Amino acid sequence: MPRTAKPDAALTAALTAWFERAVRPLPWRTDFASPASPRDPYHNLVAEAMAQQTQLSRVIPSYERFIERYPTVAALASADEADVLALWSGLGYYRRARSLHAAARAVMAEHGGSLPRTAEALATLPGVGRYTAGSLASIVFGERTPLVDGNVTRVLLRIEGRDDLLEPRPIAEFAWSRATELVGHARKPGRFNEGLMELGATICAAPPAKPDCPRCPVNRWCKAFAEGSQSRIPAPKKARPGGTPTVYCATLVARDKAGRFMLEQRLATGMWSNMWQCPTLEREQPISPSELRSFAQMRSLDPASLAKVGWLTHQTTHRTVAFDVYTATAVVCRRKQSAARWVARDEFSTVGISNAQLKVIRLATSK
Repeated sequence: MPRTAKPDAALTAALTAWFERAVRPLPWRTDFASPASPRDPYHNLVAEAMAQQTQLSRVIPSYERFIERYPTVAALASADEADVLALWSGLGYYRRARSLHAAARAVMAEHGGSLPRTAEALATLPGVGRYTAGSLASIVFGERTPLVDGNVTRVLLRIEGRDDLLEPRPIAEFAWSRATELVGHARKPGRFNEGLMELGATICAAPPAKPDCPRCPVNRWCKAFAEGSQSRIPAPKKARPGGTPTVYCATLVARDKAGRFMLEQRLATGMWSNMWQCPTLEREQPISPSELRSFAQMRSLDPASLAKVGWLTHQTTHRTVAFDVYTATAVVCRRKQSAARWVARDEFSTVGISNAQLKVIRLATSK
């Protein structure tokens, strides 16, 4: 049956009205707090960068600290990358912080200090993909352009009852096409787009949680609700062939008499690039005792002092990182340790430390 404009217009109106009633008071939604306070494009760019793959409960305090330190795009552009990474600690996915910093510099250098107003122009900024460009262009600047993230995709698949889409590319093509159709009928494109995301985040939940269909403002248009197929949509993702690769790490947690931790900076490329960590040996295979002792000596740590305190795993986007955690004692060494520094726990916010290393340190100091 051909799609008509009337149902789409009614759906978008219902979702927009629901969102304006149920909107959560997030700090970057200044236009809801006061009609006289329009959205700040830069603040929304920061919020979007932080919210990707991160729980909102963790985003809000980090966002507020970040905006307090870097209230304008000019302030962020002039900052040192190491300071930006340090302030980002705890959010993970540090490539987002680097891209945000690079985008701020591009805005200053190429756009006169003002963020572009269209999705096409926004997408030229470092780290700004199709979703973020659509979000800023529609929500902040009112452009009639779609946005699609995981929440939006799930909502649209269920509304259309698409349990037949199994592969990422067809799913993405469907979601962008349907989102484009719907935003074309929305009276308030930005509010509608934000409502789609909010619906997926709060009501049309992802498995294993169950969607709260009776409370959904668009359930009358939802084929999955009508057919009782919500739990099957979207279809479970196929397992990666061969499984997720594992990186094996042995981390040595050493403290001086003042309680400070020995930290060293990672290389400028690869996983957690330029971040600070306790001395860590990485291998594609489990680490042998002889390798561990040699590594300790290279870091001016006493091999005889090594004591295993536990292990943990940390999941990144593409791999599992398995940590064996040891405490160690530093020895007097005349060789200059140019890559290492001693940092107190209350100074961690001044250096960039990954979530994985923070978990390692907590494990080592809880014994």
